Amino acid sequence: MQRSRRNLLSASGLTLAALAGCVDSPAVGTEPAGETEIIETRTESGDRSGSSEDPPVVEYDADSREIQVSGVFPIGNSCYSSRIADPEYDADADELTVRIGREHDGSDTCEDVFNATSYRIIVEFEGAAPGTVVAVENGAYGEEETRKEL
Repeated sequence: MQRSRRNLLSASGLTLAALAGCVDSPAVGTEPAGETEIIETRTESGDRSGSSEDPPVVEYDADSREIQVSGVFPIGNSCYSSRIADPEYDADADELTVRIGREHDGSDTCEDVFNATSYRIIVEFEGAAPGTVVAVENGAYGEEETRKEL
């Protein structure tokens, strides 16, 4: 009886030692807690094929903590250029909004050539992932919106 009681206590001590430090660690596959904060935004010329009539695409990579918005944006004639606004996070709505629009250069004479550009906007954040991502293109065809729940 004495021997098995010692074995039990010894095994319990080893188990506790093995689990030490694991209590405060988040479970594997869970979202980090805390306030959502945008820490970096990058823009790239995309290599996405598709039509400028397609809505923007939203993708989320939990491992890299990045949200990517990509598409082919219809700019219009040569007097316009694309303009990407800074992403905005609304904590009350738990919503990240990414906008791409177009800007007129002020010229009176414009070449009648239709321009479109492929783009990728990458938003890196800390804390919990936003509940919803809204991607808005305001281009030559009007406004296109994609909403994605994360």
